[in-house]
Amino acid sequence: MKNFNYKCKKCETINSISPDWFRGNEEKKIHVCTKCGNKIQLNVLKIREDIYNNFKTATELVSSKAPSINELYLKVNVKEELKRLIKLDEEIIIIGRGNELISEVFLDEDQKKFQRINIPDKFVSSKHCKLKLNPKTQKVTIQDLGSLNKTYIEDKEINPDDELILKIGKSIKIGQTILEIC
Repeated sequence: MKNFNYKCKKCETINSISPDWFRGNEEKKIHVCTKCGNKIQLNVLKIREDIYNNFKTATELVSSKAPSINELYLKVNVKEELKRLIKLDEEIIIIGRGNELISEVFLDEDQKKFQRINIPDKFVSSKHCKLKLNPKTQKVTIQDLGSLNKTYIEDKEINPDDELILKIGKSIKIGQTILEIC
């Protein structure tokens, strides 16, 4: 992954920023010019989104070092037509069919937060699969929720009775959509 470069408006020095600098949840950050010390506020969120639009780059950017469980993203590729990187914000994530690709946080019947990710793919069940993020063990697990078209990890079908540890970077297929934790 190449560094992000920008030209200082004061001295016109080309500044190079490593991908690790863009990690985290901040929308804006201050960067200091390496030559003149001029401070510039960068819209990290916008830069991150622009880079994430290049899907090959997205995985390299987010996983340039082993991320903690609190820094994980779900790379979503719906039939090559719609691609997005979604921050995993809660410990429980339910993935299912919806009219548009969105992520929302809800409360369950026990008033615990969970994240719902809707995917516009007619071959995805309304509640297709569940991800669990465990901050204590730093592990991610996946479980098929009895979906009609099944959930696959690297082309291997997941049994709905199993809750499997999911390695970061492994390909998950639901319907015609490819997912990847990064």
